[in-house]
Parts: sequence; structure tokens; C-alpha cells
Amino acid sequence: MLMALLCAMLPTSSALTQVLTVGSALQRDDIPGTLLRPEAKLAWPLADHLVSRTALRSVLGEQSDFQGLPRIVTSLHTLDQEVEFRSPADAIAIMLGGSLSATRRVLVGDARFALRYHGQWLSDFTGSGIDTRIEAEAGRARDVSVVTAVDRNVSSDYVRMEMGMSYAARLHAVLHATRHWMNDGNRKDAAYAYVLLDVLREPLLSLGYAWSWADSEWSTWRATGTRYDPRRRLYSWDFSYHPYFTPLKERGHTALLLLQWPLAEAVTLRGKASIPLWSAGRLKWLPASGALPWPYDFDATYEIRDILATQYEAGVFVQLDERFALDLGAEYFRKPYYRYGAGHLTVLVNLAPAE
Repeated sequence: MLMALLCAMLPTSSALTQVLTVGSALQRDDIPGTLLRPEAKLAWPLADHLVSRTALRSVLGEQSDFQGLPRIVTSLHTLDQEVEFRSPADAIAIMLGGSLSATRRVLVGDARFALRYHGQWLSDFTGSGIDTRIEAEAGRARDVSVVTAVDRNVSSDYVRMEMGMSYAARLHAVLHATRHWMNDGNRKDAAYAYVLLDVLREPLLSLGYAWSWADSEWSTWRATGTRYDPRRRLYSWDFSYHPYFTPLKERGHTALLLLQWPLAEAVTLRGKASIPLWSAGRLKWLPASGALPWPYDFDATYEIRDILATQYEAGVFVQLDERFALDLGAEYFRKPYYRYGAGHLTVLVNLAPAE
């Protein structure tokens, strides 16, 4: 939710700077499944206001046999290219991007388009500055959230819109909405809004509140395995979200805490906590046993409380010198039906430091 704000904490380079980013992220969930995401990305200027970004990304997944599903070993390799044009005052940016992805079965192409606006005004009442931004993006992307989605080559067409405002560089507000049309005909929607207030400057401490909502046209919670008891002459079934997660009318309120603490001139600690205050959603209901090899789908759901994710993130950014920087981070994510831990290590190389 707050990834854009967290990224803004890191030093940004000039449009005339060539930056090479090399890193990897590791995610381990409670299925259990493991996702390794190595990446190398190069950004360089084609002209004064035209920037190119080329990336090589891989997703290597392994999942143990789980709830009737067999063991999975899968991979996805992607070559990604995007070009961004920025107006002279950086008020408007237009991005065109495309990618070519290879799995063990197919070779697929995706594309995306984004338009961004950034404006700055001075308030006549307080004399403080107001920053606003509007972003819109549309395209097609692969779903790499879980191993089964990577293995089944799940993708979606999507549209995303976001509006943000900062007042006096101290009060921040964001409104975001996304819709995904999945390649199996399903539809997923998500929206959230949050407000953050910087209550301290050094170290930077921000407190906030978020409202979020998510829904899907149908749930992918389904029977994935069958067992038979000859004594009772009954079948029992295993269930799993397969091949990707689908929220059903999930909504709630979350408390936010962000911290950016410069321990030294070149070392900055950062942290984030998202703690739900109240939330509710629906889960699909299916019978646990019966006389048939597979359960009958009654298309029934039931409501559950405390369904939103509790999430903690921590990291350190080290500026080794004018050319090299290091970013190290860890994350913990927990919902009633799914949890994971993740970590990443990224090296940033400034190939042509701005003078």
C-alpha cells in the first residue's frame, strides 16, 4: 500500500544519471512455498527528458505437496523494457513499457502504459506548499504472488489510478483504486485511502490511518484433494486457494506507523507497521465430507472478522560512496488463511554520478 512512499525515502538520482540495480528477494510462506526473485535493472538517459529502463527478472518457485496439490518446481524469466518521457519541469511523465516472459511451457508478451502528473502550489492562506500527483496506468501483467500462480501462468489485464497530496511536506493523503481482469474470466478489485502525518522530523516518524476494500467476482477457494474412508464410506476433501488468492468483500481500518532514522551520514534505518483496527470479509464455504468423490459447490460464503493483513517491514539503506549504495530489508505478512516472511538485498551502482 505504501510502497511509493517508502521508495521516496531513498535517495533519488538525476535524470542524467545511469543507475544499475542488482538484487534478489526471497519469500517463504506457510503452504510451504518459496519464491526467489533475482533482478538486474539498468536506467539510463536517452535525452534530457527521456529515460530508458531495461530489466532482467526471474521468479524461481518451489512448493511442497499441500492440500492435495503435488510438489511444484517452476520458473518465470522476463525481459522488461520501458521508456519514460518527462516534461521539462517534471510536471508530466508518460511511460510506455513492454515485457517478454518465458516459462517452461510458453513465451508470452505483456505491455503497459502510464501517465503521471505532478504539480506544486503555494497556499494563499498559510503560505505552505501543496504537492499533488495523479497517476493512471493500464496494461497486462503476470501474477507472481504465489508459486501456483507462476506455475499456471496466471495473468491479468489491469487499470490502476492513484491520487496523492502532500501539504507542507508534512501531511500526506493518497487515494488508490485497481481492477484486474484475470485470464480465467475472474475479476478482482481493490481500493484504499490513507492519511499520514509526520509527527517528528528527525528521526522522521509518521502516524496514519488507512481504509481498504477488496473483492472478487468469485473465490478460487476449491477442493484440491480427496480422501476415502472405507469404514465410514465417506469422502473427505482438502481445500486450497488455487491457483491465486481472491478476496471477498474484505474491508477494514488500519493504523499505520512509518519510521526513517538516519543513524549516520550514510546509514538510514526505516520501518513500517500496518496493524488492523477492525476488519471483516467473507470466505467461501464447502462441506468437509460427503458421499461423492468431489464436494458439491453450494456457492455459499460466510463472514469472518479480523481478515485484513498485519504487516511489518524493516530495512537499512547504506550509501557506501557516491557510486555505490546498499539496501537490505525484511518483511512479515499475516492473514487468517495465509502468511509469509520475506527479505531482500539490493545493490545500487551509479555508473555516471551527476556533477
